[in-house]
Amino acid sequence: MPANPETPLIMIAAGTGLSPFRGFLQERAFQKKNGQNVGPCVLYFGCRHPEQDHIYSDEMEEYVKSGVIVHHHVAFSRTDPPSAQKYVQHALLAHAAEVWSLMADQNAAIYVCGSGSMSNDVRSTFQVMAKSFGVAQNDQEAEDYLKKLDSSKSYLADVWG
Repeated sequence: MPANPETPLIMIAAGTGLSPFRGFLQERAFQKKNGQNVGPCVLYFGCRHPEQDHIYSDEMEEYVKSGVIVHHHVAFSRTDPPSAQKYVQHALLAHAAEVWSLMADQNAAIYVCGSGSMSNDVRSTFQVMAKSFGVAQNDQEAEDYLKKLDSSKSYLADVWG
């Protein structure tokens, strides 16, 4: 986590990739309880079905109620009828202005945890945002922008597969 507790966190996970973020949220809840100013936490989580594999949903709801998580966006990939936000990258695009504001205006730290294919799709989504919000004119400039975020430890991914 960032050394400064006021740094906003954008956490993006699918499936069990959510597990590491529990520690982040526990730390922010502790800091908040002890009177520290903490930055907003935004969570994007993807899973297949709300009744089958929406892990830690009760715990995440408690973080929302306590104000630790200010926005909790969940994407379900196997609902019937299908959801408009089927995967986390779709949820990110649906809330691109919020994400970009946290990144550009508040220097949010971005964390991605889950499968490698999800991580690649999320990174592509951030490239689209970089172009859409005028930071990059083409794919290479968008990737260069993300590499700067990588090197400054503002964009961190822990992925597998």
